[in-house]
Amino acid sequence: MVKKDFSRRRQRKLVEEIYLPEQLDQLPSEVASYAFPCGNPVHWSDLRKGEKVLDLGCGAGLDVILAAQAVGKEGKVWGLDLSRQMLELTARHCRQMGILNIELLYSNMESIPLANDMLDVVLSNCSLSLVPDREKVLREVFRVLRPGGRLVAADTIRHGSLPAEIKEETGAWIWGLAGATTEEFYRCQLQAIGFTKVKFERQRKYYVDSGEARGGFAIFSTALWAWKPLK
Repeated sequence: MVKKDFSRRRQRKLVEEIYLPEQLDQLPSEVASYAFPCGNPVHWSDLRKGEKVLDLGCGAGLDVILAAQAVGKEGKVWGLDLSRQMLELTARHCRQMGILNIELLYSNMESIPLANDMLDVVLSNCSLSLVPDREKVLREVFRVLRPGGRLVAADTIRHGSLPAEIKEETGAWIWGLAGATTEEFYRCQLQAIGFTKVKFERQRKYYVDSGEARGGFAIFSTALWAWKPLK
């Protein structure tokens, strides 16, 4: 059976487990209450002052705020989301914190309204498993990254075949479980588009059926890094 405990309490606990205390302590409490993360891509991305960053599916702005602080006033962060409500929340949270080096984009991920070769980093936190055409999104990410730029994502990876009950579980879609693919498939997608130095690193186990060791089904949250090669 699929675990159906997708409560707000569980969501908040997950945020506190994933993010560092020093990251959460500086944020308005409301920010974390809207987050549905499966990892901490800002922490993994080694952001530097002056870098230009895009957060795909930015939600209420948790990673946007952390990234904007990391790149400083010399850098800039774009937050993209298909929900105007989430973008309004992000804008409000940034105003509360006096963060000015951001720009919010109302758009789907399959058509990023930014120029070619302009970004140093693209972040995604449990967003790439939600889109119907992930390959198209990854091609857009490749397009907007500068040569040498990097994709750093938290996403869900599955081991084994996807059980029918997960496909039918609303909460499983919200948490990116139903859209999870295998690491091998994901890697092939990225490499076919042109990404290099593709790396996956498992973070935590979300769901287990009969056990991976016995050939059963499991879903893991996974850190992902991929680079656009230098020309």
